[in-house]
Amino acid sequence: MLANLDWHMDAASAVSLSHYIALQDILELEKDTELTKLEPQLQLLGHYTKIIDIVSGNNEIVIDKRTLEGAADYRRKGAAALGE
Repeated sequence: MLANLDWHMDAASAVSLSHYIALQDILELEKDTELTKLEPQLQLLGHYTKIIDIVSGNNEIVIDKRTLEGAADYRRKGAAALGE
């Protein structure tokens, strides 16, 4: 939702963004994404990092004044469809 509101991204682009998880003292970065390039800098800042597969399955529906826009994360087997 933040990607839509603050960065004005469409639903499909927003749910396709790289993921990270901060659990206690470990910052987990999604494998095979742009985020992994940040690992050295994050470690220099004192973060403990781990690169892992993250399968989020995010879905999103954006309701505008005149339209509905839906998207499903490509990393899962979901699909977005709008009925009549």
